Amino acid sequence: MADTKISALTAAAAVADTNEIPINEAGTTKKITALQLRAYSGDGLFNASVTSQAINATTAYVTNSNIAVPVGKLRIKTAFRWTLSVTKSAAGTTAGCAILFKLGAAGTTGDATILTFTFGTPTGVVDTAFIEVLVVIRGPLSASCIADGIASMTHNLAATGFSTLPSESKQATSGTFDATTANLIAGLTITTTALSVWTVTSVLAEALNL
Repeated sequence: MADTKISALTAAAAVADTNEIPINEAGTTKKITALQLRAYSGDGLFNASVTSQAINATTAYVTNSNIAVPVGKLRIKTAFRWTLSVTKSAAGTTAGCAILFKLGAAGTTGDATILTFTFGTPTGVVDTAFIEVLVVIRGPLSASCIADGIASMTHNLAATGFSTLPSESKQATSGTFDATTANLIAGLTITTTALSVWTVTSVLAEALNL
């Protein structure tokens, strides 16, 4: 077969984990996959919002919080992190507002709830909060997998608004779930209680070690 310049090759429509790439290893030409290259470069995936989302006394999937788990599936020490900017209206004083870590094939509120982080009682005052959610997959990579996570909230007001505390951190450890399922999507939902309106003004979703 005659040599062909790289510039003369047919362009790939997209990069897949199974695509093969040549490398030089100590003078010997070998091949690696795109999945191996991604692992070497840090295995980072991300998503981010471009519009605000109001969640009014309901449970809603946080737009653009979803991260699609690649073909390689979850790994032990896979970590997901979300950072959110959220405002609340001057209504809603019922406890029970929560953030849920979801994992399933749909990327909707119907996916399995793996972790729930329930914050304290809000008050009827307008407020702005910064929320960070961190989830780590502990393993084993089986139908008996465990995840652990923490959600932290800081807000502008010392004793009103989102909480009667200036900041809150909620830790949770999951029950067992099946980590071997293909095409999983990790994401967040937010549940707001009666009259409560939370508006997510920005969200950044990140995943490491995928």
